Amino acid sequence: MIKKTLYIFSIIALLIPLANYLHPFINSKNLVGFYEVKEKPKISLKSIYSYEFQTDYEKHIQRNIGLRSDFIRQKNQIYYSLFNVAYNPNMLVGEQGYFYEMNYIDNGILGQDICDDNILVDKTKKIYALQEELKKHNKELLIIFAPGKASYFPEYVPKIYMHKLKYETNYSKYIKLFNLYNVNYIDFKNWFIQLKKSNYPPLYTKTGVHWNKLGTYIVIDSLVNYFNKTHPQMPELVLADMNVESKYWYNESDCYDNLNLISHKKKEKLIHPEFYFKKREGQDNRLTSIAVADSYYWNLHLIGFSNEYFKDGQFWYYNDNVYYTDGREEIKTSDPRLNFEREIKNADVFIILFTDINQRVLDGGFIDKLYNLYITSKDNDF
Repeated sequence: MIKKTLYIFSIIALLIPLANYLHPFINSKNLVGFYEVKEKPKISLKSIYSYEFQTDYEKHIQRNIGLRSDFIRQKNQIYYSLFNVAYNPNMLVGEQGYFYEMNYIDNGILGQDICDDNILVDKTKKIYALQEELKKHNKELLIIFAPGKASYFPEYVPKIYMHKLKYETNYSKYIKLFNLYNVNYIDFKNWFIQLKKSNYPPLYTKTGVHWNKLGTYIVIDSLVNYFNKTHPQMPELVLADMNVESKYWYNESDCYDNLNLISHKKKEKLIHPEFYFKKREGQDNRLTSIAVADSYYWNLHLIGFSNEYFKDGQFWYYNDNVYYTDGREEIKTSDPRLNFEREIKNADVFIILFTDINQRVLDGGFIDKLYNLYITSKDNDF
């Protein structure tokens, strides 16, 4: 009797996901991060005979079966709770509860993506030539090196990875070259590390992979001071308050969230500055900007640096997607509707900001295109 009961119970349990797919009665929370949604394929005699329909429908069922996200969270939780392992291959559970993305270890501190010297020298020379040429057009090109979490918190990276340390990365090579060729840059990676050595409050959370709100404030304050020295018409940055909270701001727990676990993350006491941009009285003649950057710029962009400090600042995410602040919809840089020359003409400042895991690309091809426009091209009289 017990065997029959267990058998019947097992059959019912196995049928619940299918029943929930056909007639949803349990709402599952969506998974965090990127995952491909497979639409239900259209049936036709041709697709049936070619077996295309059956293959696509199988993929659709696999992606949309009832309670799929719940089962994935259960599996991820087992790996994390029992083995202290992130089932996501791009994530790593470090020591003392610090979470990392693997790129920040592989590229940021181990230098596994290191470039040939000739490539970096050529890029450096182009940047210097551009900086000098743009000055003649009352424009500025600023290179910003952002830190990575692994380079800021290397002590919590499992020791098994550190034997691959090469002591040279694209970042370290660029710093030497930029100093040699007098390229204008700001090195937030080195500054963050120096602040940490002076017992400054942490600029990263345990659970996040990007700089926290305090780190975001430090960067914005520095950039405001940098630009305001030569452009007094630009807004002031006013610090209104410095709150200590146990709740996470924006992406301060993005690494943990992407693990898709059942358990709740442990709370951290975090410093959250409250600040705003105070415009100068009189005519609004703020600088316009284009920031070509990776995900580290999102904090600055969303908190108002693009459209409250700058005027109509644009964010060219990896030089791939363009995000405006003047009401225009997002567009691809490859879209023929994007008039590159016009956008460049209307910008006063070009910011290149990439963290240490992305300095193999550094600018996503933006520098070469700008170089061709201002230096290679004969018609550069904007």
